Amino acid sequence: MAVSQLGLNRIRLELYGCVENPVDVHGQFLNGQISYEEFKTVGSQKINDNNDPNIANPRGFHFTFIDYQIDNMILPMKRKLKANGESIRVNLCLVDFNNGKDGKVSNMSLGENPAEYAELVLETFEHMRNKYGFAPDALEIVNEPNNCTDWRTRTGAKVGTCMIAAVKRLTENGFTLKEVVGPSSAEADRAIADFDQMIQVPGVSDLLTTFSYHKYSGTGTAANRQAILTRAQTHNLKTAMTEHWHDDHAKLMDDLQEAHITYYQRWAYAAPHKSTYIRTDVTDPANPVFTLHDQVRAMPQVFKYVRDKAVQIEVTSGDAAAYINQDGRYAVIIQNATQGPHEVIGLPAGVYGITSSGRATGGYLIETSSPDVTIKAGETLTFRVATTGGLITVFTKSTPGAR
Repeated sequence: MAVSQLGLNRIRLELYGCVENPVDVHGQFLNGQISYEEFKTVGSQKINDNNDPNIANPRGFHFTFIDYQIDNMILPMKRKLKANGESIRVNLCLVDFNNGKDGKVSNMSLGENPAEYAELVLETFEHMRNKYGFAPDALEIVNEPNNCTDWRTRTGAKVGTCMIAAVKRLTENGFTLKEVVGPSSAEADRAIADFDQMIQVPGVSDLLTTFSYHKYSGTGTAANRQAILTRAQTHNLKTAMTEHWHDDHAKLMDDLQEAHITYYQRWAYAAPHKSTYIRTDVTDPANPVFTLHDQVRAMPQVFKYVRDKAVQIEVTSGDAAAYINQDGRYAVIIQNATQGPHEVIGLPAGVYGITSSGRATGGYLIETSSPDVTIKAGETLTFRVATTGGLITVFTKSTPGAR
């Protein structure tokens, strides 16, 4: 469903701080040796492998949950995308919310010690390269640092110094990152403040590629998105909305139009609640049921037609966002408020497909296709749709001379 129905081609690989611990706590949980409540006690406990961040003790690291995510999520997506002639983007992100609890306290701080942070990241990259033959494409420094015990003060400065240390170690050991992402703060306004501090760290402006933000606590406002875009344009950066729970297609369009995001992520891929793309029902474990959440039913009209490395182009009027994909194909995404007629001006000659989503009986969004439209150079593409309430996607099917 991730690839074929949703059109996803990127995944966040979560690196928990307890990977650095002589006890394989993820392994104990997955094997049923400890309960979820017990895991929550030890799941954030970091125990330093030794006192030298430049020489790793292999017995001090356990990658069971990294492997679980790769085996069960990344590799299946990787195979499906390869069959489509595409590749997956893997984004490694540290999850480091606290220092342990109920007496299971960490003996080190990653946010306070960039060398130890860099060691953990390097060990993870090397483990993946040695076991799977590939490494992450992107490094997102830490998830919601302003919510993490070790990162809450001087947040931007800590994210920046850890970024410098990690990229240096990775480069020295033969790894090349396509993206370096931060600060990923929990609220958009806090991300702006943390970015302003982070970008002052010497060297960060040379490494950072993507200004990332979340938008909890009602901070997904037009003013905050504009402030993020302005900073990104000033520093020649991309933008990304890397986590939010309950967005629908209209909220996604806000991020596309006002922050010019280059990628988007919900809280997770699948779970029983609305924070994900897929609702899971495991009432009968032998026959699980997976369905798209209604909030995301129109999102594939963006994800499936705006692919990796697409370039956003200017829209002069209308509630829309437009892109040119790497292969030259256009995709115009329009908020579907009326049946039309709709007009798109400025597309090159070609044959265009039209897909729209709207409310059906029962209120659920359904996707329908309209007849293809062929235009010559300079002509306006005009069309109508059957339903309203979702999105419209106008996309290149073929161009003159194409085979």
